[in-house]
Amino acid sequence: MDTDLRQSAGWAKYLQSQGWKIEESKGFKAYIRKVPLVGSVIKIQRPAEIPPVEEIDRIAKKHHALFVKLEPPLGVRDQASEIRGFKPDSSPNLPTKTLVIDLTKSEKELWEDLSQDARQSVRKARSEQLTVDSCQHGDKDFEPALQNFHKLLKETGRRQGFWTPSLTQLRAKADAFGQDVILFLVQPGPLAGAFFLRDGETVYYHHAGSSPEGREKHAPYLLLWEAIKFFRHSAKQLDLEGVSDPRFPKQTKRWSGFTIFKNKFGGQERDYPAPLIRHYNLLTRVLFKFADKIS
Repeated sequence: MDTDLRQSAGWAKYLQSQGWKIEESKGFKAYIRKVPLVGSVIKIQRPAEIPPVEEIDRIAKKHHALFVKLEPPLGVRDQASEIRGFKPDSSPNLPTKTLVIDLTKSEKELWEDLSQDARQSVRKARSEQLTVDSCQHGDKDFEPALQNFHKLLKETGRRQGFWTPSLTQLRAKADAFGQDVILFLVQPGPLAGAFFLRDGETVYYHHAGSSPEGREKHAPYLLLWEAIKFFRHSAKQLDLEGVSDPRFPKQTKRWSGFTIFKNKFGGQERDYPAPLIRHYNLLTRVLFKFADKIS
């Protein structure tokens, strides 16, 4: 496995553009957000290994942290519950369950991994004479494509009740990752779009949106299938970036629609350990307990 996207240089650059301070230590990045007058909050997202608690404490003390939130990597489920001073947290920032498609397979094998319904949807989209365009950050047509995609993303978020980034935030993310950002749009329209991030040998299906007409014409199916074929030549796996997790029904209750969609593409399920938190301030500890009770 590559280092997780949230420990990449591109992710750090993006968070810096959004006001976070980055501290690198012993092979991991900690993200610090100052809270005026009271200190800071810190998050450590998917490090390759669980950092030593002493090092986390040092960083927390240095930045007067109210709390540190740790989202562990794969493979440390048993160890995660034994990290001194940390307790389970009920509010993950990142998807705790995802699907990963093996791009080392042949195109024929990948096609056969699709459900019958997905294959039929791709065929129906093609029968509508839909086409899929792609562009990379730095291409002359990237900015207008990004604007068109953001309109789709915003419309989808409004229709389905999701938070969506602003165009400024989306542009900052694209600038941070540079040529590792690839946009796909289904034409004419566009009817559907997706914003992919590439980090090492893994590609992430990071943002996606579609219009009601695009959904009727099965445009998202054609887009994802064409993206799978495209990335076969430059990556080993495609992370679909989150599906519903029964461990966190409150956070993922609105994910049922795109979870059904993603499950039709034959990826392998991966469950991340639950997030952990350590409080360094009595008041925030009390507030978090109160919030858990009322939720």
